[in-house]
Amino acid sequence: MRHFCLTALISVLFLSFASCKEDNFREISGFTWGTTYHIVYNSPVDLNDSILSELELVDNSLSMFNPVSSVSAVNSSLTFRPDEYLTEAIGIAKKAHQLSYGAFDPTVAPLVNLWGFGTSEAEGTTEPSDSDVARALRLVGIDRCEINSEGVLLKTHPLTRFDFSGVAKGYGVDRVAKMLARNGCEDFKVEIGGELVVSGLNSRRQPWHIMVEAPNYTPGSSERLCMREFGPEVTSIASSGNYRNYRTDSLGHRYGHTISPRTGHPVQSDVLGSTIVLPGYECALADALATAAMVLGSDSTIIMVQKAGASAIIVAGVNETKLMTLDISPDSVKRSYFSPEIGEKR
Repeated sequence: MRHFCLTALISVLFLSFASCKEDNFREISGFTWGTTYHIVYNSPVDLNDSILSELELVDNSLSMFNPVSSVSAVNSSLTFRPDEYLTEAIGIAKKAHQLSYGAFDPTVAPLVNLWGFGTSEAEGTTEPSDSDVARALRLVGIDRCEINSEGVLLKTHPLTRFDFSGVAKGYGVDRVAKMLARNGCEDFKVEIGGELVVSGLNSRRQPWHIMVEAPNYTPGSSERLCMREFGPEVTSIASSGNYRNYRTDSLGHRYGHTISPRTGHPVQSDVLGSTIVLPGYECALADALATAAMVLGSDSTIIMVQKAGASAIIVAGVNETKLMTLDISPDSVKRSYFSPEIGEKR
């Protein structure tokens, strides 16, 4: 899933495992959907086969790049009866669409293709015209797609296409985490491409340590921002950013992969990176809201995050030499400033 190849803002600090007789911490790592996964769990039973099965099921449902997936079938037909995973993903997407005032919309796929970040190799080689963008915008609208009483998905338009890359990694994390919990695991960290669900404690019997990165103005670079601790409660963490995955046009202008479903163009907001934190198994929703923050800008993101009952760390540009960090909780906002060149907070 090439569109999942977005490097996330979160990097995980993996701790070496101390030997402990009553603990049975296990690890599994690998590649899926064009990115990496790393899963740690405490169980007397090896659940690696079940983990791989969950990853395959999500791929078979939500991957645009899997020609036999459910979403590929939806994208090639006017009506379709979605499977359980796709039905859940649509419900999450609709919730994120409502919370973000339309800034998150998985039917943005025609525009993603148009700008060269989707499945079409032919498109995206040049900047699209205003008329091309206008035609693609007419196909966008998750709020006009419905699953009827017979379980059939009715699309906005025959050419409407779904792109679940803004929710699928988080959804995969949720599915794996829930499977581990069903099998009696209380201590685990599930990470796919930087999206996470953590529960319990790590092998040192401490909270899980997660490092959040701040984007730098230098293309493709980032700086460590802060370390946060999570656990023992189940917590979901997801992020988004444009500072690694971008294209450059013939004039040298750089634009990121996040396309606004409102304007049809790459987003032009002050938000450079967003990290959303939600309690429980809500990584898919956190994933979607992190994407929406890139579209909304910092002021509207504060409203969205607090409306969702979430917490967030938002990195926004102030000027050419200063960045701002917004540390948002459901009832407060803290602002701090730093220079990306030297990483000093001010």
